Amino acid sequence: MSGPMGGPALPAPSASVDELVAGLIAAHDLAMASGPDGSEGGVAVQVQLERTLRAAGVDRVAVAEGDVFDPAFHLAVATEAAPRPDLDRRVAREVRAGWMSAAGILRPAEVVVWMPGTTP
Repeated sequence: MSGPMGGPALPAPSASVDELVAGLIAAHDLAMASGPDGSEGGVAVQVQLERTLRAAGVDRVAVAEGDVFDPAFHLAVATEAAPRPDLDRRVAREVRAGWMSAAGILRPAEVVVWMPGTTP
């Protein structure tokens, strides 16, 4: 039996939805790593991957500077001294996107958290 365009027949896809989602998230991470300067190609790939993930019921965990750190949605990968006392235990910035579905958190957002300490 031949496949498309007369080539060899391909086996039926066997990856689970979870494996496909994990692959799309990994591809999104790679697109972010290759285009942190906001290059048009990297951003276009990220946008397309996010659309595809959203269609599969997977959304980014919303993260903004100053959000209260919530271990249910965030994973602190680093800390920095808070520039003001009212920013203690708040998100300074996102390092890697987090992802969630109706089933719950697939991966928490990796963030830098402001902590009490010597303020600049």
